[in-house]
Amino acid sequence: MYDKLLSNTKLTLALLKPLSLADKHSLWKFVFDGPHPDDPGVKEKYDILYEKVKALSKVDAAIMKDSYSELLMTMDDHGH
Repeated sequence: MYDKLLSNTKLTLALLKPLSLADKHSLWKFVFDGPHPDDPGVKEKYDILYEKVKALSKVDAAIMKDSYSELLMTMDDHGH
């Protein structure tokens, strides 16, 4: 999924546009919740995609950042 989002970031943001804020948060949490949000590979993917999203939409980048931050704050609840 990550590779598709990275290669089609502009299209992804266009498809997300009509969604509610809650639905956007849900999508980003789903994308970055495995294997674990604190995993170095997940963090690296987040950083790369975040910069690409930010270049296209600061609003969507902020939503993505908030979602990822929430995952990190609750990582003890993941059972890891």
